[in-house]
Amino acid sequence: MKYPILLALLFSALLFSCKKEKVKATDPEAIFELHLQPYYGNQLFQLDSACVLPNGQLVKISNIRFYASNYLFSNGINIKTTLYNLRENGTKLFSTNQDISTSASVNFYFGIDSLTNHSDPSVYGLDDPLNILNANDMHWSWNPGYIFLVVQGIADTTGSGAMFNQPVLFHIGKDYNYRLISAENLQWNTEITGSGNKLTKAVLCLEVNKLFENIDLKTQNMCHSDVDEQVLSLQIGAAFVSGIKKCDE
Repeated sequence: MKYPILLALLFSALLFSCKKEKVKATDPEAIFELHLQPYYGNQLFQLDSACVLPNGQLVKISNIRFYASNYLFSNGINIKTTLYNLRENGTKLFSTNQDISTSASVNFYFGIDSLTNHSDPSVYGLDDPLNILNANDMHWSWNPGYIFLVVQGIADTTGSGAMFNQPVLFHIGKDYNYRLISAENLQWNTEITGSGNKLTKAVLCLEVNKLFENIDLKTQNMCHSDVDEQVLSLQIGAAFVSGIKKCDE
């Protein structure tokens, strides 16, 4: 008589255990992102595609990278530093789990503030864009600090489309290029990602053509923000910042 009783107790224990193992479904993760979509004129900009300058010259841009920092959203949320890399990360400026979607506007800066710009890049965590491993070639040394903007490409200064042999490389930095950017009336859109997360994002626009409005790539194809290049460095930095805006402006 003992065995039937033991079997009944064992079955009851197993049944109770199975019920306890049922896992409650978790809520989808909320992700918030700010993007920067580049355009050339009225067309979506594409890397490695020929773009016509106002002077008839042609340029193919292979990448655009830049630092932005000290974001302040109108709901009070701060984001310290981001590193935009169009080829590697697409149009995304950053992702966060902080709800920035209740913000109607944002102020942030092109480049890095002076104190941070001359700090030791090895002291930052591995996930920080300022860490020397993440900065990579976007850091000169402690004196000039970080490179705020890198634009790489190749140009055809004849305009024929058959002679893309002029390298283009802009390294824009130095404290004098640290500039404020403001965007108002942000439009937020929500979608469910393939992994089931809830993604809410807003998109700013970048007018890439602004970079080349007063540039002659025959003689102004290189800029490393050296002392004798300050005027050109300021021109390129100001042009880049002027091209960042709300998309319907």
